[in-house]
Amino acid sequence: MDMTSRLSLNRKKRVYKNPTVNADSFDKRQFNSLLNKSKGLQELKSKGDIVFPLYSQLMGDIWSSFYKSQPQLLEEIPEELTSNHAYIQTIMKNEEFEECRKNTKFDEVSSALSTISFGNKVLDWIQNQQLEDENFNKAVQQALKAQDMHQQTE
Repeated sequence: MDMTSRLSLNRKKRVYKNPTVNADSFDKRQFNSLLNKSKGLQELKSKGDIVFPLYSQLMGDIWSSFYKSQPQLLEEIPEELTSNHAYIQTIMKNEEFEECRKNTKFDEVSSALSTISFGNKVLDWIQNQQLEDENFNKAVQQALKAQDMHQQTE
């Protein structure tokens, strides 16, 4: 395998790139590594990506929120991640989330299992919101356009 192919392969593995929480490069690498190894995370990602185009990034944020000792929302985020920011804010205020965090801080596997559990709940929230709010589909289309434009400029 030549260097270009190897770089291309590595890029595909790095799904979590644009956090809305204070995830550093270590956190992103850890989540991406877990995602590549965990069938549960991969199945959730597949389901979520069909429903919501930025779901993979949201999963990374959920994992980072469980893993970090003091997760914090970033103040400045790209426009296409506004909905992810809102979901993470809702999750971080959830009592069940706080209870789970007692057992997930700095524990990669527990954080991954909690991500699967909460990720499914968030996926339900997104699907319910899609049914209730026609404007959501417009926002998704705008996010897709912004994501496409962002990828074209890279």
